[in-house]
Formats: sequence, structure tokens, C-alpha cells
Amino acid sequence: MDPNSRNVLLGASGASASGYDTNKTGKYLIVPYYHSTIGHRLLFVDSDTGDVDTVIPYTTHSKIYRFGTNILTTTDGQSYSLRSILTGQEIASGSFGTSGYVKDELKFGSDKLLMLGWSTYGSTTATAYTFTVDNSGVSQITSATSNSMGTYNSTYGMISNPVLGGQASINSTTGILSSMATIGTKAPYDNSANADAARGSMSVTSDGTSITFNGSVLDATNYSRPIAATGSNGYCLISGMDGSDVRIFSGASHGSYTGIISLNAPPVNNFSPAPLLSTTEWLTIRTNYTNYYATYVNTGGRADVFTLPNGSSGAMVQSIPGGAAVVYENGSSILFRKYLISGGLQSAVTVYNLPGPVQAGSVNKNFLHTKIINY
Repeated sequence: MDPNSRNVLLGASGASASGYDTNKTGKYLIVPYYHSTIGHRLLFVDSDTGDVDTVIPYTTHSKIYRFGTNILTTTDGQSYSLRSILTGQEIASGSFGTSGYVKDELKFGSDKLLMLGWSTYGSTTATAYTFTVDNSGVSQITSATSNSMGTYNSTYGMISNPVLGGQASINSTTGILSSMATIGTKAPYDNSANADAARGSMSVTSDGTSITFNGSVLDATNYSRPIAATGSNGYCLISGMDGSDVRIFSGASHGSYTGIISLNAPPVNNFSPAPLLSTTEWLTIRTNYTNYYATYVNTGGRADVFTLPNGSSGAMVQSIPGGAAVVYENGSSILFRKYLISGGLQSAVTVYNLPGPVQAGSVNKNFLHTKIINY
């Protein structure tokens, strides 16, 4: 059977006929899809069957977060868009911070978002915000500032990477986030041309009303291209340039050194690894500047699990119940492979009911999206 034999071009709403099933929320793979004839869409792919149950249009921001039946997309700077998965319609859009604010975000509750960023070149003042995200839109809860979390480097700026990773509890059966403990952070250490890194941590109460900064320490490694990732078993991952100086840690400290080096540079400005639920392990995408790989990471190091075809065009990783999955292109098809806690790497599954044909860059074109959060 031709995997694209049930393709349907979308109407104005962008939603497919089969519909989003809230019982499968944690199982859906949220896949950024692009084709030059219809533009950008988000596909909600059943990770058991490969069927695309729902398709919605969206604003092509760089990070994607699911909140209930809504999708929040954000830029590396200020702007955001909130859209209903059920209707495909935009609920709210706007700006989070002040002029020049560069930040990362982290989902820390079913309807809560934390943000940490800097606004002024040379400034040590970091500002954190908490928000509620629901069917009414995005509402700020509180904010707090600290001068101990790093500096907005005047020479190199605040490179737009995922630099927040939390110690989460995520249900391994449903794939749904229940709580968040300490949050690891990464920023430039000072305003010098050396651009050393500051490794820090912070926390936030479950209702978002109180933010605590634990400060930071010097990592004598270049700040360029750090990676941060939330873990699912009370651990988080914070690394330095190109996967060097990786810290996988629990508790309120800033983390012990795991000894992992040479993850190489993940795509573009770095790609946030997806936790394998109920473990201290992650699945990510890396490159050796020739090929792209789906790569398994834990406290013992890394191991490539398979080479991505068409890897230079785009791909994505996401947590699912039982593990994580990689979605990628192969010629005229879109495929995914699961990496499960029990059973390891699984056979490729073809994605059906696509909204149109596949072209180079149909999946997460040019690795635009560095973080896709469905828990």
C-alpha cells in the first residue's frame, strides 16, 4: 500500500476528519510538517498505528509545548502563539517579556510555564516569569530577578538554545507530567570575550507563585551551543559546548560531572533530548558534520542507535509512554522509530494520512524546532 495513498490537502481550518483523541494525548507524536504548496502544519500522529489523527496550522516558532488540548509555540525572543488542537484556531498571541529579552522556557505543570532570560547586553540581571496557559490564553502569575545566574554576554549574546532542564516526574504509562523539582540552567558566566559558562539551578512552586534561585558556578568551557533537557525520573541534563561537560543530576545542587564528551554538535542551535520515561536516559539527534544519528544518552556516555536517512533536512525526537521516538523522512515517506525502555530500538513505522506529499525538509524543516514537549 502506498503510504501516502490517503493524503488529503487541507481546507481553511487545517484540521483532519478523524479528530484528536484526548485518551491518546500522551501517545501523540507532535510532528512539524512543511510543504511548499500548503505551508506549515502540525501533525498529531498516533505512535501505535502511525495514523495522523489531526492536522492544524501553526506559527513557525522554534519551540512547541502542549497544554491540554492547546499548543503553545514560542520564539527565542518574546513572541508566542497559542492554538487549539481541536479547532485549529488561534486562541491568543503576543509578547512575553521586555524589549530584547532572550530566554528559554520550561513546562513545569499541566497548565504552567516557567521562563528565564536576560534583556540587556552586559547585564547580570536575569528575570524569571511564571505563566498559566489555558483555554483563555496565557496569563502571567509572578516574576523574580537574580544577579547570580549568569550574564548577557556583549560579545556573543545569549545563544538561542534550550538552556533549562527540569527534574520531572512523568507518568511512564500516560506520558503526562505530574510534578517538577530542581531546574538546571546554563548561561554565559560573565561579559568577557572568553564566554565561559555558568551552570546554575533554580526552582518554582507548583502553583507558580514563588521562584527560588540557587545561583550558579563557573564552568570553564565555552558557552556556545549548550544543551538542556528535562528528565523524567527526578534527573535533568545540562551540557556545555557540543555535548561537552555533561551534567546529569538530581537534588538542588548544580550537578556532578558525568564524563560524557564529544556528543558532537546536535542540529542547528542544539536539540533538546527527549527523556526515556522512568529512567535517567535520553534520546537525541546528533551530527558528526557528515551524518545525523538517533543517539541514546545516559550517565555512562552515548551510543548511536541508527543513522537518519535524509538527516540534513530535518527530524525530531519526543518522549512517549515506554520510551521515546524519532520521526524522520526517507524519500517520499515519513517514518518513526521508537526506542523503548523494554525492547530497545523498534522497527520503522510509516506515517499515514499525511496532509500532502513529502519533500526534503517536510519533517521539522532545517531542524527549526529545538524542543517539542508533549508531557
